[in-house]
Amino acid sequence: MPLLSTTLYPTHPAKSQKVLEVLLDGVDQTTATALRDPNDGDAGWTTLDVVCHLRDFEQVWQRRLQMALTQDNPNFEPFDPNALVTANDYASQDFAQVWAERSALRAQSIAMLDAVTDEQWSRTGLHARFGPLTVIELKFQLPLHDLDHAEQIARILGH
Repeated sequence: MPLLSTTLYPTHPAKSQKVLEVLLDGVDQTTATALRDPNDGDAGWTTLDVVCHLRDFEQVWQRRLQMALTQDNPNFEPFDPNALVTANDYASQDFAQVWAERSALRAQSIAMLDAVTDEQWSRTGLHARFGPLTVIELKFQLPLHDLDHAEQIARILGH
């Protein structure tokens, strides 16, 4: 069985969501905005910034999956995560609301993946940085992206 199999690790997008839920348990607006990623000093993201990014990335990911499923080798739109921090005014957003939005989006993403047919897993889209990405690679991108940011949140919160 290939590592990137449709049946291997079927629940990882849900499991990575659970990891984030555990990390964020008890985090309030003050904590979410007071501490910054120590690796980046004053320019570091806060927990709120990370959660806003996770929400916005989930929306981008859903568009990309939909494009890959309905278009022949579409170009995936690039986006600048750091620019979105300012453009979307992450600092003024409500942490609990953003996390609820992200959680609802993840449930939608899982439902989208559950609806993918055997024939659709090999469909592709073109990413400007990574080149061709299959639908199955998009599936694995979700928990890997979560893991990167779960580690970042742990650093920010001092875990």
